This record gives sequence, C-alpha cells and structure tokens, in this order.
Amino acid sequence: MGDLASLTQLSIDSAGAGKFTVKRCENWSIKSDKKTEIKTEVGNPDGAGAIDKPGGVSGSFTVYTEQGTLTTMLARFRALEASREWFAITKQIVGGARDQYPWCKVSNVDEDGDNEGSNKFTVEIVALYRKPM
Repeated sequence: MGDLASLTQLSIDSAGAGKFTVKRCENWSIKSDKKTEIKTEVGNPDGAGAIDKPGGVSGSFTVYTEQGTLTTMLARFRALEASREWFAITKQIVGGARDQYPWCKVSNVDEDGDNEGSNKFTVEIVALYRKPM
C-alpha cells in the first residue's frame, strides 16, 4: 500500500497576469460538468436507456489574502476576472497525477473575512476540458 498524497500545487499560465503558483491555498475543488442520466419511458417502470450529456469543467479554490496591492494573488485573479482572458491551470499532486486545464476563465472572485483576522478570497473557474499529463 502506497503513501497518501498530501500536497497539491496549482500553477497559472496567463498572458496578462503572468505565470505563477497559487500560494497559501486553503482548499480547492474541480468537477466535471459532464454526466450520464438514465431516461425513462411511459409504461416501463425501469430505465429505458442512458444519455451522456456533454459539458466542461468547473471549480473553485480559496486563498488566504496577502498584504500589498499590485502583485498579490487577489490582484492577479481580479485582473483575470476583469479581462475575461483565457489561461491555463496545471494541478500537480506532488508525487502523483498531473492535469492541465488549458482553456480556463475566471467566473467570479469573492472575498470573505471574519473577526479573527482571517481574510481570504474564493476564485471560481470554468474550463473547456481536462488534459491528463
């Protein structure tokens, strides 16, 4: 039985915001929007067949906010959101699988804070597809 993967790196490659690794990431999630549905028919209590629905990829990650203004993670993702630029994300599980999402856009950037000094932001992305590497 092998060791469990405990580290993941997210890297961004963008013409406008540059190449950078997402630092201080609290959590991340990437999901396929494709799905298979069972269809029914009148007069049959069981399923009649299955339909494979196409779709892309959606995801999000939450990052702790840094001090500073111009080159912070928040500023870079706000710039990607405003420009609507296509960019690539590479997800590398250290010592494990590596996937690239070559056609991504920032869908939304939300900020959050609390009374204990925790300031973070969540980036929601959409991507056309996942490319195993």
